[in-house]
Amino acid sequence: MPDSDASDLLRRILAERADVPDDHDLKDLVDLLGGLPLAVRIVGNRLVSRPIWTAADLITRLSVAERRLDQLAAGDLKVAAAFGMSYEQLPPVTRQVFRRAALARGPDFSAWLAAVAGEVTIPEAEDHLDDLVDLGLMQAAHSGRYRLHDLVRLYAQQRLEVDEPTAAVTAAHRRVNTWLLANLTDAGSWFSPQPPSTDGSSFCTAADAEAWIRAEAELWLAALDDAATAGDHQAVVDAVQAANWFAGRWRHWPHWSRVFTLAYDCAVQLDDLGRQAGFLNRLARTYTVLGQNASMAVGYAERALALARSAADGWEEAAALQNLARARVMLGDLPGGLDAVRAAEERFRHLDDVNEVCQTLLGRGDIARSLGNIDEALDCFQRVLDMVEDPASGMTPSIAAMTLPYVLSMSARALGLIGRNAEAVPRALRAADLFGSMQMLDAQARVLRILGEDLYRADQAAQARDCLLRAAEIYGLIGSHDEASRCRDKAVAVTGDASRS
Repeated sequence: MPDSDASDLLRRILAERADVPDDHDLKDLVDLLGGLPLAVRIVGNRLVSRPIWTAADLITRLSVAERRLDQLAAGDLKVAAAFGMSYEQLPPVTRQVFRRAALARGPDFSAWLAAVAGEVTIPEAEDHLDDLVDLGLMQAAHSGRYRLHDLVRLYAQQRLEVDEPTAAVTAAHRRVNTWLLANLTDAGSWFSPQPPSTDGSSFCTAADAEAWIRAEAELWLAALDDAATAGDHQAVVDAVQAANWFAGRWRHWPHWSRVFTLAYDCAVQLDDLGRQAGFLNRLARTYTVLGQNASMAVGYAERALALARSAADGWEEAAALQNLARARVMLGDLPGGLDAVRAAEERFRHLDDVNEVCQTLLGRGDIARSLGNIDEALDCFQRVLDMVEDPASGMTPSIAAMTLPYVLSMSARALGLIGRNAEAVPRALRAADLFGSMQMLDAQARVLRILGEDLYRADQAAQARDCLLRAAEIYGLIGSHDEASRCRDKAVAVTGDASRS
């Protein structure tokens, strides 16, 4: 049932009590029951028949997942018994697919994963899952995926423990985790400077690989945790090393710091100094890319620099200098940032890494803009733009495509500072569209905000307002509610200024 209907039902049942729980407690109960009507009825009956219990007492009991199904019984009404009636009608293989679906530790899962867990083919898994949907033991989710109601998941977990030997459950769990990490390694490698041949991949295109990484994020994150705990350090390091190439496309995902910390800890166990430096660099970049914590980024970058030098890893040394430059700029040390980015550029040129030379030029240009050296900034940005748009430059196509919206937005901002708004606006609009197509929502919102605040002229108030409102909507989607509020306030101010003029 929808939450509002479930709350209304529970409130009507509890009307017999002298003390009807408040709305907050009702909501907590409904959340624990997932709106399942039978569970709502049982909870209502229990509270009516036990007037000395408070709603908080029952919430405490239901909060322990292992005990929740046992608590959902009142007289002849039992949630587990209702599930059991459907479960007993299933053929043996369908029961196995149902039980092992509980191994998927995310909001939903694919038939592909169910096939791996249930030891059936994908078409067979789809048939079994559809049968489970028809019986109400499974729910169809978006994009052909499936999910278990929270209470059904608990029942499936109980059946898994009772109906299968421990060794079989352990093997199925290991098989799912191995599959998840192998696919993460495969999918992430599509975004590396040397993407794989489609002949050896489970994915047909980079878009397929990206969709898989995003859809299965909670599942592969849990698999990384399990592998690290089990001591499978190499699998964690390999998977995260590959996923790193995708991280820049999904910058607002909140768990990258956890991913790279796990990988760093595993690299320590493997005594791999180069990989340790690499994952510290990724942590430094994670803390700078969204402006989260420059001081922590400096610490990670300095540790990465020392480890890279100990490992004689020139690439990670250059990357550490690049991260150090970003963090110093965030802390207001522009000269220190300029020194670091120039040192990084020199090392990347020595390594003949044109991809990273482009990134250092972007950094140099941004610092020059902040120092007021607009001509130098525009020169850096134009050099990057020339390389990005030249197929013979030596840049990896996927990295060139990723770099393009950045150089367009950064050059647009610099052009706006010297009054060349007519050139700046088309660049910024193109950058916003590119960021949107790449699902880089934080970057798209930032460009739209710059358009609305800085690049549209006073006689273009309607365009400015539209950009600010689009930015507010996107910031809201990614959870940046303060930024969303600021953009909405600015949109109102822009409209007001236009009407007064």
